[in-house]
Amino acid sequence: MRGCWQVFTQCQQDNTCLTLSLVRRSLSTPLCGIRTMLVVIVCLCSTVIYALESDGRRMGHVASEVELPREKLDEACKLVSDNMDEVGRKASGRVDEVFQLVVQLVDEELHGCHLVLVTARSVSPLLYHALKRGEGVVQVEALTAMSLEESTQDRLLQGMWGEAKFSCRAAFVHVTNSSDTNQMLSLLEASGLWRNPETHVVFLGGEADVHKVLLHHSLRNTLHALYLALHASTLHRLALNCPSMSLPKRHSQNCDGCCLKERQRKEEEHGVAVYQRCLYCLGGDPGVKLAALWHPHSAHLHRPLFVKSRENFMGHQFRVVVRRYFPTIDFERVGVGGDTLAAPRDSLNTRMLQDIATHLNFTYELHEAWDGDWGTENSNGNWSGLVGTLQHQLADFSTTITPTAPRLQVMDHSRIYASDPFVIVSAKSQPLGHSFALVKPFSRNVWVVVTWSCIGSGVVLWLLQKAWAWVTVGRPAELCFATFYISSLLMENPPSDSPQNSSARIFVGWWMLTCLVITAAYRSSMSAHLTVREKMAPVDTFEDLVRKKGWRWGSERLLGASAFYFSLSSDPILQKIYSKMETHELDKNMELVAGGRYAFITTKFQNDYIVASRYTDRFGHCTIHISSRSYPKSAGTSWGFRKGAPFRRRITVMTQWMIEAGLIDHWLPDVITTRVIQERSIYPDELLARPAEVEEELVPLNLEHLKGAFLLLGLCYGLASLVLLGEMFLARHALRCITTSQHGS
Repeated sequence: MRGCWQVFTQCQQDNTCLTLSLVRRSLSTPLCGIRTMLVVIVCLCSTVIYALESDGRRMGHVASEVELPREKLDEACKLVSDNMDEVGRKASGRVDEVFQLVVQLVDEELHGCHLVLVTARSVSPLLYHALKRGEGVVQVEALTAMSLEESTQDRLLQGMWGEAKFSCRAAFVHVTNSSDTNQMLSLLEASGLWRNPETHVVFLGGEADVHKVLLHHSLRNTLHALYLALHASTLHRLALNCPSMSLPKRHSQNCDGCCLKERQRKEEEHGVAVYQRCLYCLGGDPGVKLAALWHPHSAHLHRPLFVKSRENFMGHQFRVVVRRYFPTIDFERVGVGGDTLAAPRDSLNTRMLQDIATHLNFTYELHEAWDGDWGTENSNGNWSGLVGTLQHQLADFSTTITPTAPRLQVMDHSRIYASDPFVIVSAKSQPLGHSFALVKPFSRNVWVVVTWSCIGSGVVLWLLQKAWAWVTVGRPAELCFATFYISSLLMENPPSDSPQNSSARIFVGWWMLTCLVITAAYRSSMSAHLTVREKMAPVDTFEDLVRKKGWRWGSERLLGASAFYFSLSSDPILQKIYSKMETHELDKNMELVAGGRYAFITTKFQNDYIVASRYTDRFGHCTIHISSRSYPKSAGTSWGFRKGAPFRRRITVMTQWMIEAGLIDHWLPDVITTRVIQERSIYPDELLARPAEVEEELVPLNLEHLKGAFLLLGLCYGLASLVLLGEMFLARHALRCITTSQHGS
């Protein structure tokens, strides 16, 4: 009788044991008939007696005891006490097993990971002790964290996942009460778990919450999520004590029905049930499957519980947002009204999508960007176009888009598979006129050397003749005569009288040999210049374009990365280009290019298709010049993904395989060629731009070719006339001076 009093006294002092729960637990024991009813009666009576006795002590009097047979009462109390002790021993053993399983998970599969322990209210000493074996442990009480102010909560959540040095991250979530589950899952959502699909998540809770937890929206991107289904008594035991202590009697009400012993026996035989979340196993949708039944006597895990997902999306349908940009992506809109549904056409990204979808077993649906834009950030941080669609998780991924630093804040990117730089498109250089054909055979430096050589040789010849005249006391030659004599030798028309002294003759002979080489080179170069007309220097760089006088340039409306390239550049050349940039539609730009003295700044992919389809004839002749230098506007072109997309890595790996296999380099020109052939079969050649004119092989000399010679002749006539006028003026002035002096004398 005293032992029974102690049991219920302790229950009443802890304020956790109710009479009705004791009745239910008594019925759950493997007793029946009169013996069971006797236990119920004893428990009820004992509770009433204890309550009266307690009230009597407080009121100053003692209540009378209920007269019951002492032997029957002691027997019933012993049965209740033994049953509760047995439940405590079983729960303690189950806690030891869970502790062992968590330790094995940390040691064998989460070694070196940053660990986060999430509980509802208080931290579980047992779980914390098990997780201390990791590199670092952060404890978070969900109810307390979610009740903090927004600024304080943000600081807490920012440091929740540790530093960047950790190779992996894992969260252990202790679900002790179904009513607190939503708060803990909301904490995971607020902490940005959906942004990190590689984070491992382990839940410990009751079996009833398996599907509710693993299929929650906060785990929509998580690749590795496990649920350790525990018995209710074991679950509460984890939350309170360490493995070596027995289960308190006040928690005996968590035993489950009259099959308690049978259930515990089955749990000992089969181990802990481990459930796994799979993203695409249910016909392409998320599902839950039994991953393993862990046995407590195993020294190691029989197989990894965090199984790497197979390269199979099980027919999952992805929503792909696109913007037309041939040859990388092309489509035909089939949606009516506000429906943005599109049907793919042959293009580089369409071929990539088909190949990747076949290999990874998924389907896709194309949707055009709602505003037709690539993506521009507005004042409140929201983006338009493709980027905005991915920012707000309205699509799974997009095709061709250029990665930039601002875009990487709101979306992810795949491996860059191609580079689409800027090029300068202009009309082919026109031939120059023949007005200066006589001076074109030699460069400026050669003409300067030849001129000074003539003058210097004339001076040397004059000095040699003057020295000879001094020795022989003869008449020396004039400087003007010596200079013209040297020049006449260069023109291959020397005067009849040659120098008389030997030194002058030797010098003249070497000069004639020099003139032979110079005139031979001049004749050959002149023939080449008169036969093949020299053309204007092409526009190959932005520097060339800026130096062109009277030239204009423009582009289509700059959007996204193209606008960033010019507007954010500190290069003075690019700033000048951007300040004078005209904006026209594609057809208008190409029309201005064909008119001459206009440059169209566009991207290489688009330009290759336009030039091949509209400005190249069937013989390959083209009227358009494409700059030899290109200007990369960014690192390249890639696919865009919504933040935290769990399929990004696998699609990126497939893209890398295509690059290494050379498929991208093969498909891109093939797409253009295929489209051009299709369009040529529909549109005749006369609708295309006029091809380049092919010059004849034999070009006769005409007045245009010899214009320089006649211009030089006219210049000589004018110069001779000026010299004649000067001589006449000087002669008249000299005659007037002589006449004046004679009259004066």
